[in-house]
Amino acid sequence: ERAQDAFEAANELVRVGDASIAAAFTARQPDVGPCVALLRQGRSTLATTLMMFKVLGVNCLGTAYALSVQYLEGVKLGDTQATVAGLFPAVLFLLLSKSEPREALSAARPHASVFCGYAAVSVAAQSAVHLALLASAAAAAREAAAAPARTP
Repeated sequence: ERAQDAFEAANELVRVGDASIAAAFTARQPDVGPCVALLRQGRSTLATTLMMFKVLGVNCLGTAYALSVQYLEGVKLGDTQATVAGLFPAVLFLLLSKSEPREALSAARPHASVFCGYAAVSVAAQSAVHLALLASAAAAAREAAAAPARTP
């Protein structure tokens, strides 16, 4: 009986209109405005998540290539260099997470999964461009290191 009284007392504290976990899905307006706002926010979150996974994929592949080339050349990163190299993408992800939804909903729906053909082709194409540029930069660095030093 004491438990039931405590339960009823706790339920009396929550009144209609109080904030709850379902507050995002409740509205007091007689139109569909809150539903559109919820859809805009959901699409923005989905598009941002997809973009973050694509950036992370390209960044990981490029970093893996760069570290492999450096290892083969006998170069090792210092603690400060490794920390800065890790913090730079973290700051970029923080800036990306600050995105806002568009005012109007697009007719095109965002991709429902990170594992879709569009994302795979996009990451592969961007990685190919990045790896080609990194390979040409590594070749230019090897060529410059092999050239005799010029004295003025």
